[in-house]
Amino acid sequence: MNPLVSETEVQTTAAVEPQPAEQAQPGLFRTVWRWHFYAGMFASPFLITLAVTGMLYIFSPEIGFYLHRDLVYVSPEGTRLPPSALLAAATTYAGQGEATELMALSEADRSVVVTVSDKEAKQKREIFLNPYDASVLGELDPKQDGVRNFFKVVLDIHRRLFIGTTGRVIIELVTCWGLLLFCTGLYLWWPRRREKVKGVWVPRLKGKSYMVLRDLHALGGVYLLPVLFLIVGTGMFYTVLWGRGAMAVSVVSHQGLDGLSAIAGGKGKQKSEEEKPAPPTEAQIDAVWEYASRTYPDRSLELVLGKSSAEKINVRAMNGHSTGTYGSYKYDNLMVDPAQTTLISNERLADHPAFWMHGWTYPLHVGSIGGPATKVIWFLACVVLAALPVTGLWMWWKRRPTGKSGFPRRREHRLPLWLTGAVILCCLFFPLAGISVVLALLVDLVWFRWIRNRSETPQSGSAA
Repeated sequence: MNPLVSETEVQTTAAVEPQPAEQAQPGLFRTVWRWHFYAGMFASPFLITLAVTGMLYIFSPEIGFYLHRDLVYVSPEGTRLPPSALLAAATTYAGQGEATELMALSEADRSVVVTVSDKEAKQKREIFLNPYDASVLGELDPKQDGVRNFFKVVLDIHRRLFIGTTGRVIIELVTCWGLLLFCTGLYLWWPRRREKVKGVWVPRLKGKSYMVLRDLHALGGVYLLPVLFLIVGTGMFYTVLWGRGAMAVSVVSHQGLDGLSAIAGGKGKQKSEEEKPAPPTEAQIDAVWEYASRTYPDRSLELVLGKSSAEKINVRAMNGHSTGTYGSYKYDNLMVDPAQTTLISNERLADHPAFWMHGWTYPLHVGSIGGPATKVIWFLACVVLAALPVTGLWMWWKRRPTGKSGFPRRREHRLPLWLTGAVILCCLFFPLAGISVVLALLVDLVWFRWIRNRSETPQSGSAA
């Protein structure tokens, strides 16, 4: 948010137009600016990647619904048919295989999707039906769906950079340094003269190109800083080290040390050699579905026939980003007794000791927490996040002295005790970032001493 300026300009600005706060702690200002510069240099390509992929993914449900609108949208006419009729229509259309899932979104103008699995052909087909007359609208092969595969690639880049666990570690490190950039940028922007408006609160769009870049860089970040903090901060919950650590702390606080087995993998699922229980009847399915619809009238429902039997039927009630709904993410996994239409068990996301925070961290991360309006704001924040590294590097390139790197030099300066303590606490709270800070300080110290010794050593061949 603060321009990545050269040291020459900082000296010139301080000499021509000194500011009281900077005069009081000039070393601190230069130190913060230097960390902001190098953090930006390191994180820029990754921040741009995260911002662009996040920007694409924000509206992925809406884009998918639009591109498949012939399959997704229907005209609500009459009363919805029971699931048994829809399952029968889908299996008849498919010709072979068995229905394993039925998904019905909460909106009245949406189709119902029945997944038909053919074990012999090792293939799944998604059959889209009109829930009001059981007519087939079409089908999709999940593996051949171009829209779905595109967003899978986007998400894989966003989470792993296409390189698995190594990519997740890099993403976590960049996320931590992104928070550092926000904090240092806010400090560097902080107005030190109350009467100054242009360049502090209002961008100067006329004048030198560097000045325009500086204002767009600073103010774009400042005005969307709360949203950027939410996006990047909630992203920490899905990182490989800090995210798992947060889950472990939550589990221990709820269940003690014994609960950590849930994160470590828990008890492995053992395949039963016994015969499968009898499947539920059509009447049982319809009765359980009516019970779930009455209990969760505002949620999308999914009937999981692969885990259902005459003794218990599995229904999931959910709303969230994947279903194109807004607000906090809710997920209830129900097991219902079809004979008595009573609840056997309910695994609620909100009650899960490791994942309960997912109900609000994910909607805050993708912008679906407040509906389309917040998604638009989040989209703009991603645009700004992608532009900040570009404008910052652009400013550095324009202001660097000819033939020199323009990198800020290290100066001996003792940080205030409170800032040292804050840095140590942040390094402990974000351990991966802490390791990188220690390594950066060691490299910086070695490099600084090498440069100083080189400047103090007499050149060979000089006069005695």
